[in-house]
Amino acid sequence: MSGFFKRYQKAIIWVLVVAFFVGGVALVSLNQAGVFNPSSGTDDSATTYIALVNGDEVSAAAAEAEATTVLNQYRYYYESIGESMTDLVSGASGALFLLGVRAQGLQIAIRNVLYDQAAAERNIRVAKAEVDEGFATQYNQLLTSYGLTEDDLEFYLNQQGQTLSSYKAAFRDDIETQLRNAHLKDAIVGVIDPTNEELLAYMEAHISDYDLPERVQARHILVADEATAWDVYEQLQNGADFATLAAEVSEDTGTSSDGGNLGWFERGQMVTEFEDAAFSMEIGEVSEPVQTTYGYHIIEVTGHEAASVPTLDDIKDDVRDDYIVATESERFADWYDALYAGSDIEITEPLLNAYLMEDDDLDAALAEYERLMGTGEISDPYFEYYVGRAYEKKGIELAGERAPLEDKEDPTEEDLARIDELKAAGDECEAKALAHYLNALNEDGVDADDDFVNRILMLDPGSADARFVLAELYADQGDVVNAEAQYLEIIADSPEYIRAYIASGDLAFEIGQTQKAIMRFEDALALNPSDTSTRAGLLIRLAKANIEIGELEEAAANVDEAQAQDPANAEISIVRGDLATAELVIAIGERDELLAVTDRTSEQEAQLAQLQGRVDDLVEAATGYYQDAINRVGALLDLYLKLGQAYLLAGDLDSAEDEFQTVLLRSPYRVEAYQGMAEIQIQQGDIESALQNLYSAFSRSFDDAQKEAIAARILEFVPEDVATRLQYARLLAEQFKWSAAIREYGTVLASEPTQIEAYLGIAEAYVARLDESTALEYLRRGLEYASYDSQREDLYLAIIDAEQTLVGYGRPLENSGQDARIDLAKLYISQARDAKALAQLEALQEDDPSYRQDEVNALIIQAGGTVELPAEEEEPTTDIPTEPEQVTLPDDE
Repeated sequence: MSGFFKRYQKAIIWVLVVAFFVGGVALVSLNQAGVFNPSSGTDDSATTYIALVNGDEVSAAAAEAEATTVLNQYRYYYESIGESMTDLVSGASGALFLLGVRAQGLQIAIRNVLYDQAAAERNIRVAKAEVDEGFATQYNQLLTSYGLTEDDLEFYLNQQGQTLSSYKAAFRDDIETQLRNAHLKDAIVGVIDPTNEELLAYMEAHISDYDLPERVQARHILVADEATAWDVYEQLQNGADFATLAAEVSEDTGTSSDGGNLGWFERGQMVTEFEDAAFSMEIGEVSEPVQTTYGYHIIEVTGHEAASVPTLDDIKDDVRDDYIVATESERFADWYDALYAGSDIEITEPLLNAYLMEDDDLDAALAEYERLMGTGEISDPYFEYYVGRAYEKKGIELAGERAPLEDKEDPTEEDLARIDELKAAGDECEAKALAHYLNALNEDGVDADDDFVNRILMLDPGSADARFVLAELYADQGDVVNAEAQYLEIIADSPEYIRAYIASGDLAFEIGQTQKAIMRFEDALALNPSDTSTRAGLLIRLAKANIEIGELEEAAANVDEAQAQDPANAEISIVRGDLATAELVIAIGERDELLAVTDRTSEQEAQLAQLQGRVDDLVEAATGYYQDAINRVGALLDLYLKLGQAYLLAGDLDSAEDEFQTVLLRSPYRVEAYQGMAEIQIQQGDIESALQNLYSAFSRSFDDAQKEAIAARILEFVPEDVATRLQYARLLAEQFKWSAAIREYGTVLASEPTQIEAYLGIAEAYVARLDESTALEYLRRGLEYASYDSQREDLYLAIIDAEQTLVGYGRPLENSGQDARIDLAKLYISQARDAKALAQLEALQEDDPSYRQDEVNALIIQAGGTVELPAEEEEPTTDIPTEPEQVTLPDDE
């Protein structure tokens, strides 16, 4: 297999599927994807066709192949733009989308039969030589365009369970069909010879297609980080050659060898940030670094053309070609529509038949859906969702008809009556849509996604069922706050809705709020569920919560009652195993405490023997219960983990290792198994192997509390591991354990005083503890060790934040905080980040316009800003009278 094929295997797959399987020859079928399974309960062995067209059969396989091609085209498109089509095919809306794909595939298969019939009627054939030529051309294009050898292609086809010969035969048949259809189209359409007047009219009707939009020619250098970008920019400002630098440092391998040249492009072809910069620049101008999702770009514009409108003479050949293509398509489409309407077409798959009726006659489609509902023919779990969507569509149609009547200033009596009629019909459609949605919501196998739930809530904001599903979606997404808010609303509005209590309790238990979980489970039990399995499930949940907080007697009582309610419940064995394990931990603790006594009395010796016997009994009980659960429910990894933990507690290291290894062989991502293996190796004295397992556990864990415990265990053996200690400190801080975080950051700084991250972290912790002065001391000390501008920036920003916290938000900073702003502004100016510099300087002036005024004004001007100089004072003037004023004194003077 060639190196090229190994590198680009995924891309080649989709090229093959989309570009060379137009006629339904596809490598990935919808049946393989599980989305083209018949929706009816009929026996397909009796009927192999899915439609009859003028008496000719359309096979289900042909319809599936066409639908598969459509689906692959969607997939190719999404992957070509770097997106996944997972959301498109997921949930209820995804099921409806796939139903539409199936319907589209069936329509294409019907069209193929109609083409076959029309061609036969006109005696249209394709010469063998023409087929040979077409096949040779396209097959060779496939190989040469993508650098494939025939061996490469054969290798891939064999991987898909196909042969090269069958592929070529199918490919050749497809070419023949394409050529035959082209001849059919020519026969139907005839010769098209437009006049100048027709061309001018066509051009004017489609003028936007011929406008020459504004476009730019540019080249760029792409780098990953901002510091490198500014370095490249400075080199260019100092006279470096753009093309040479592009070849040396640009990470855009597609353009770097060509000096970074991107050619001409219009608006909408580049990401927004890049486009905004390029279209605002002059020819020859080089931009400062522009950040996009791809990295940092330095752009040089090498050409710029304004938008313009051509004349017909300028583009007559293009307009003529477009006119002919459009007219051919219109004539052929009109012919096909008439042919289809006049043909006898029977679709034997009832769900597809009803779905296809929606476009032509929505009322008839709804009637057919309701008929099928009554027959029970449709086994698709999303069927009621499809019906609900159809009723919702009808409601929108009625609202559209009602709107212009309601907009009338002076509606007639007839108008008002029609408005009432349409509104009543619309309300009925919404009520039916809601009923079908709620039925679908409770169907097994239905994935109630956000869109589905929100459709229900739009029609009925108070629906407890929909709110419950929405809460579950929030919980699945890790949004605990919104999930619990929904559960609480349900409990408040529908106090008898037991599922909300149970789910809220499960969520509380999952996040460590055990007492709250117990309260929820007890509230649910108080509703006296009549179903014994539900009651047993609640008692089991209570028992688990009791075990979690050490209420072992309560746990035992709840397990006993659960067994009385539902003796066949296999989870009872698991909880009994958990209870035995919890008791085992206590017994081992008491035993080890006695073992530590050097001069034991005879009474203590007897007690020790009794405890050892209890430990042995509990080990046997715990492992027996877990093994029983495995026998009853299957080889679940969680049960092997529990078995391993029980053996580990008992000191049976070989048995524990067997269980943990079993887990890791089946799933190399189970963190607890790595932890278990590490504890075994620690007891065996193999610290190096234990650390390897602990590091593996740490890297695979996504639970903060779990990662914290693993990091602490690692640091017991390698306290000098600064990287792990920093991560440990971050985990502590994220859980608001500020004192512990301070301790760990302090330990890092004691050994490596250059760790800037530790200064920032310890400062954050001190600020959280309202000790801003100590935080500022650490941040200023960190500045002494900062080697990079990015580190200095982070420290200055942290200093400013700490100073602001110290003085109070909304109050002016003290001088030390203003000094940090000035230093940060200088840093930004040195990086040509003038806007950020001005923001700091303007904030300073807003707090204290007189602070270091001359220096601040100079920095503002340096950053491209303006300053207001004080107005010049006028010279004072004195009016000197030419004659002395006459002063009248009072008589008594």
